[in-house]
Amino acid sequence: MLFIILNSLIFINGLSLFFEDYDNNWIKTNAPSDQIYCIDSGVSFYIGCKEGLFKSIDITRWDSLIQKPVRSIKVIDEKIFVGLWGAQKPSTFLYSLDDGLSWTWVEGINDEVQSISINDSTILLGVGFPGNGGIFISENFGKTWNFQDLENPIYSVKVGKSKMYAGGEDGTFYEAQHSEFSKIHKFPPWKIYSIYEDEFENLIIAGFKIYLKRKNVNDWEEISSINGIDISEKYISSITGLYTIDYDKFIIKPSTFKNNCWGICEFNKTNFIISANNGLWKELKK
Repeated sequence: MLFIILNSLIFINGLSLFFEDYDNNWIKTNAPSDQIYCIDSGVSFYIGCKEGLFKSIDITRWDSLIQKPVRSIKVIDEKIFVGLWGAQKPSTFLYSLDDGLSWTWVEGINDEVQSISINDSTILLGVGFPGNGGIFISENFGKTWNFQDLENPIYSVKVGKSKMYAGGEDGTFYEAQHSEFSKIHKFPPWKIYSIYEDEFENLIIAGFKIYLKRKNVNDWEEISSINGIDISEKYISSITGLYTIDYDKFIIKPSTFKNNCWGICEFNKTNFIISANNGLWKELKK
């Protein structure tokens, strides 16, 4: 049997059938919403969208876990940490330690949770809305929290190997050795959407452009002029498409996905991405 996929059609023995959207070696999947804000994976795959939080074990059947608009997710095995949009009651941050069977709401966190980072017992939350924001820090895995007001919405946080980092709405980059953040660099006035630290503690940030700071070097290098949003071990997402990155040479090249691209995640050794107002996409294995 001759079986060919081309754009949005399947050709079987010369007959064409309508199929899911297709972008080179990426295919649009069955997701409960096209307007997805964030994705992550652990024992299951999770999406956060305006309709709430959903999980799936096969990217086909979906279970609804939360019925409030979700802005950010961080998943570690069966532990799920969720940040919400807007002013929600009883708070805008909650977590589950049993893959969504039960939930704990953290009181006192009421701003939009833009980003979440966790390493060992340290949890960072970047919170805020235009004109106001800061960082919530827990160093005992959520038992107690401290807040540092930076008067700047924080769109990205990272608990690194030896330091903690944060990126603001106005391009300000922050660093903390322990729990007190201070400004260390000012990039062009654009949201810093993502902070990535490689195994050698080199830093890459995605925002107005893609910048690199090598370990033990004070200066930042511009390595790409694209407007970056998310960074993974293989890809950088952008409003102009998806890009590959070579971490040995720090070279960034366009990939085959040409739609606007936001979040990136790997699940069961397969890459997934979200496209603004255009749903969840799966990378076809070559």
